[in-house]
Amino acid sequence: LYYLFSNIYYYKCAGEITGEIIFLTENENLLTHTINSIYDLITNNPEFQLSQNDTDLLNLRKNFNTFKEFLRSFLLNKDVFRDDLYLDFSRFKKLYEDSAISINIKKKFSAELVWFVISTYVYGYDKHNKITFENFEVLMPKEGKEIITKDDFKIIEKEILHPFYDKLINENGYWTKITLINYLENNNLINKNFEVIFCDEAQDFTKIELEFINSISLYNNYNLSNVNQYPIVFAGDALQTVNPTGFKSQVLTSMIYKS
Repeated sequence: LYYLFSNIYYYKCAGEITGEIIFLTENENLLTHTINSIYDLITNNPEFQLSQNDTDLLNLRKNFNTFKEFLRSFLLNKDVFRDDLYLDFSRFKKLYEDSAISINIKKKFSAELVWFVISTYVYGYDKHNKITFENFEVLMPKEGKEIITKDDFKIIEKEILHPFYDKLINENGYWTKITLINYLENNNLINKNFEVIFCDEAQDFTKIELEFINSISLYNNYNLSNVNQYPIVFAGDALQTVNPTGFKSQVLTSMIYKS
């Protein structure tokens, strides 16, 4: 993956790629490692012919970002989505375990399972249709039904989703990447397209997040019916997920094919 991006950056510096390029990942620590690794490749591999004093090398960093900060970069006012109110899994788990929700409910439904159901399916699967108990049979995909029964989904919806999770978002000001994506799209704040997109740790992204990344490709403006490849790269390992998203490579492949 690093060699591929180093090669892309070389062609960007040579003027053969004229549009913007971006390398996205989920984890800040991994992003730093990625930048350093690609920097070493470009400076030490004679194939790329860039020196440490090269202006292009000094501009390397601006082509990398965590997905959260990438989304926030579109905001006109970043105070609207404050970093201290960002609801990731670890913060959700603490809030959930400290909440007034019945102990029996917490024992039956772990924070991991609840986060998975809400972020992956209720709000993370289809941006046009929230999955509910009423439309469960129609909208919940097969793999979701294998993990959570309709009866258990009803309990989560009634005892956790409405009185707890939705309150965090709608009343307490917490936000997720999905709520930020909705805000950006509803307010027409997406003002960039990218000629080349790299997305690492794809297993930590929900379907809506992956679709968003796909949507900012410059190539959405073209007829790709006779094209076998275009420059967007998703890399990931389902066995290394940090956030419980139920990631499956088949879902990602299907999403890209449909797009």
